[in-house]
Amino acid sequence: MLMVLFLFDIFSTTFSPPISWWVTVILLCVLGEIIEFIGQFVIGKKYGLTSKGNLGSFIGAIGGAILGAPFLLGLGALIGGILGAYAGSLVFELASGKSFSASKQAAYGAMFGKILGIIAKMSAGIGIILLT
Repeated sequence: MLMVLFLFDIFSTTFSPPISWWVTVILLCVLGEIIEFIGQFVIGKKYGLTSKGNLGSFIGAIGGAILGAPFLLGLGALIGGILGAYAGSLVFELASGKSFSASKQAAYGAMFGKILGIIAKMSAGIGIILLT
């Protein structure tokens, strides 16, 4: 989103926002990322996610988003990120010695946290769009 806005600013003669606008947009982007991570972490903890499972969820979400990006006109990255968060936390929880049912419950927590984090990040994106 920032790259598109930056390119639009460079090539447009009518769009020239002040530096305070750019600072606000960058802060909203960073806030969206932080909220997404915290949402995944907090909700995962409520479902029994350990720090190793959280690391696996983070790694899985990135891998899933990268692998899913070519599908559904880029929307596959959202689905891949959610499924990757689930799979990554499940694998890491199982590797740390938890039972399958406990690992599955923690993975559900990571997945729900990722979904809520994505919704919060989309809200920040809508805020950015409203600023333009």
